[in-house]
Amino acid sequence: MDNSGIIPKEKYDVCIHVGHDHHMLRKLAFALRSKEVKTYVDDSTRMENCNPSIRAKVIQEAKIAVVSFSEDFANSEWNLEQLNHIVESKQKNNQTVIPVFHHVDRTHVQQLTGKIGAAFAVHEVRFAEEIDKVYQWKNSLRIVANQPGWDVPLTR
Repeated sequence: MDNSGIIPKEKYDVCIHVGHDHHMLRKLAFALRSKEVKTYVDDSTRMENCNPSIRAKVIQEAKIAVVSFSEDFANSEWNLEQLNHIVESKQKNNQTVIPVFHHVDRTHVQQLTGKIGAAFAVHEVRFAEEIDKVYQWKNSLRIVANQPGWDVPLTR
């Protein structure tokens, strides 16, 4: 089920944040739905037309948030802003957050190294006048990356 453009009328058990097209997380959403777990897929590739306040409400009300990290995750301001919403919900509502490290080394996300670190170097220049925003993104990234989660092995 495609969630884009709809206004949710119910609370969701799980909100899956998909920064890129990760087939594996779509399978997870399908499996959860088949067990009658109310699942919302927050998909950056389809959410341009969705009201940001609706997205924030879904994130806030979900009991569990699953966040998929990839090497390119930090390149997207949208991903980082959604991550801030998730961390805020974790802190205010005691939401469970489960990170999925999709073909990216967990330590690169935790320590902001590799492509993740390079993306933040760009953000620090681009948002020099709003550097607190970048610090908040970094903090949110570290908070979620240090949660117990699922590492999808690197395959070369």
